[in-house]
Amino acid sequence: MSYTLYLALPRLDGTIRGEALREIEDAVFAPVDTMKEATKLRVGTVLAARFPDFEVERFGYDHTSRSQSRYFEINDLGDDSFGVQIQLFDDEAALTIPFWHEGAKAEACFAQVWEIIGVICRETGYAVFDPQLDRALNEGENFDAALQTYAKLVRKVSRDPDLGGRKPAKPWWKKKR
Repeated sequence: MSYTLYLALPRLDGTIRGEALREIEDAVFAPVDTMKEATKLRVGTVLAARFPDFEVERFGYDHTSRSQSRYFEINDLGDDSFGVQIQLFDDEAALTIPFWHEGAKAEACFAQVWEIIGVICRETGYAVFDPQLDRALNEGENFDAALQTYAKLVRKVSRDPDLGGRKPAKPWWKKKR
């Protein structure tokens, strides 16, 4: 589980919600679009230059791949990594943040994420949709609302053993003596 943000071009009506909530469908085979590839490469290069610990990889570039399965994946692999993962597709991007961070570390992570989003949006013209808030994030909006939602989800995940969290401590009267 992770906190996910979707980035895509806004539709003609200015919204992004419908596009962001649809599942990525298997598209038919399409030749590589050199303009879209150049955009993905440019975004990856700018992010790798700004964040030296980021590693850029390409997936799905064999001759039989469907166009939706060709993407760049950028992972934060540094010693002080936030675990952020970015996927750049032909017409959209996704950014995920693992539910690992609390307090000042979460705030620092979201500050970095907002910088990443700024780079992607400048290079592509994408808008940002936050499905956890169920709304588009306005250009120039800070990360406070997303960070508050993230913090609530981290607390929920950390308490729920079914979501990978720790089991609650047994009440004192049920402990063996």
